[in-house]
Amino acid sequence: MTHMIRNSAEGAPTAKAAPTGGADVFGRLCRGCFIDTPIAILICSALAGPVASAGQPFLPSGLEVTFHDEISEPMVYRVRYVVPALQDADVDYMTVSDDMARLCAEDALPRLAEIGATPDRVIVTLMAQPVEFGYATADVRQFFESYSVEDGRCIWEAF
Repeated sequence: MTHMIRNSAEGAPTAKAAPTGGADVFGRLCRGCFIDTPIAILICSALAGPVASAGQPFLPSGLEVTFHDEISEPMVYRVRYVVPALQDADVDYMTVSDDMARLCAEDALPRLAEIGATPDRVIVTLMAQPVEFGYATADVRQFFESYSVEDGRCIWEAF
């Protein structure tokens, strides 16, 4: 019995089909990709939307954020960020709640892993301007959120 290699799509004899396992013929980004890797990266980057600049995470709200500091307590790490737009009356908790979750997962946990920390809890703080930790500063708007850390994930906890 002769084994025949198909070079067309089943049901469409004039349509070309990729070989079994994909078309990794020219070292492309993926099997079946017909765009060179650098071009594919540019296209994917453009479609993905805004990204973080160096040292500045991207937030779902689109607000500008800057890492301020990290405060270590036994098994609890406070990671604080400055978000100048918090001074605006239009920016409320609902505006930044997804931001805090993103910061915990995509900035705080990797940042803490770099220093070898394995926290049980991460508290994310957003503040309109830098404030000294532990002192009441009524004129500076702040939001806090607490996350337990399990399996490398931030899990929201109600204060």
